[in-house]
Amino acid sequence: MNKKWVSGYQFVAVQVFTLLLLVVVLNGILSLFYAYKDQELKRSNPIVLKYGRKALRSVYPSYSDQEQDILLTETWTRKQEYESFTGFKEAPFKGKYLNVHPAGFRMGWEQGPWPLDSQYTNVFVFGGSTTFGYGVADSETLPSHLQRSLKKIHSKVRCYNFGRGFYYSVQERALFEKLLLEGVRPDLVVFVDGLNEYAQPEPEFVEQTQALFAQKPGTLFRFWFQGLSLSRLARSLRYRLLGISPEPPEPKYSCAADSIQIVHQRYWQNRKLIEAVANKAKIPSLFVWQPISCYEYQPKEPFFLTLKEAKECYPGCGYAKMYQEWDKYAEKDNSLWLAGIQQMRPANRYVDKVHYTSGFHAEIADSIVVFLSKRGILNYQ
Repeated sequence: MNKKWVSGYQFVAVQVFTLLLLVVVLNGILSLFYAYKDQELKRSNPIVLKYGRKALRSVYPSYSDQEQDILLTETWTRKQEYESFTGFKEAPFKGKYLNVHPAGFRMGWEQGPWPLDSQYTNVFVFGGSTTFGYGVADSETLPSHLQRSLKKIHSKVRCYNFGRGFYYSVQERALFEKLLLEGVRPDLVVFVDGLNEYAQPEPEFVEQTQALFAQKPGTLFRFWFQGLSLSRLARSLRYRLLGISPEPPEPKYSCAADSIQIVHQRYWQNRKLIEAVANKAKIPSLFVWQPISCYEYQPKEPFFLTLKEAKECYPGCGYAKMYQEWDKYAEKDNSLWLAGIQQMRPANRYVDKVHYTSGFHAEIADSIVVFLSKRGILNYQ
């Protein structure tokens, strides 16, 4: 009886060991395959795969195809990293067209020093990925063009690009306060908002953070298992065979008045808090409501946003309401409505569905400088 039990145990043990060995070997082979695939993806331009070369040539007339690929690969294959108070930031990066300073700002045209030089007028520009300049080079972003325009008025000015992907007024406020706590004091702060206010009720990556804090049984194992190459293969097969996407479903938003009201109330409250902090620190502030591709804009060639998508655009219905609120609630001395800047102007102003061309960044920057000059917000020596 004992011999049979031992023999049976040995048989099962051998089978289990063999199975585990096969799993380890298969996972190792898949790891090599996915490592190669990921490296290839990092060298590929995801935007040309999505929209085609004709569309990109229309919005990058001065770039060769190879230069487009380098720029857009650098733009879309980077990662965010953890940052205290704000949750995350654009990770430091060095590329041909895109460079991010370890302090958390994107490098720009004639970039100023860090720490700040008090001999210069230092302008901090906060916003989301449009302000950061996804899809354009360091020298073509809004803060870079803003510095060019401001230098026509005063040579000693430096703009710092604190735009970050996914950010909206909540995180911009946290970042502004974090910088002040660290002893960094700009001479002017500019907040460019609009699009991301409607994106989501919570900042990006909140679900992952909540899962870790919940410490439910199997949470860490689930994160570990999802990182295995075998799990990645399973998700891929499920998508190909069953049509179940490995990505979470896009959130569905409502243009109902109460939904829009929640978004707008949050913006106005965050803005009041930012203004209170800025006023206490005696730092002038400017709040810009940015243009978007689905509000008062009809391109001659809609390469990126279809007419149907533009019609069903969630931020677009919010913008119509915000236009009414802007005159009612916004302080005229530090509020600039630029959402209508592209009306009746069909030229291409976007490099994808939401991000601006270099030329459009320049238009927005010029409008900001005109406003600053008229309002006397910056007192140049």
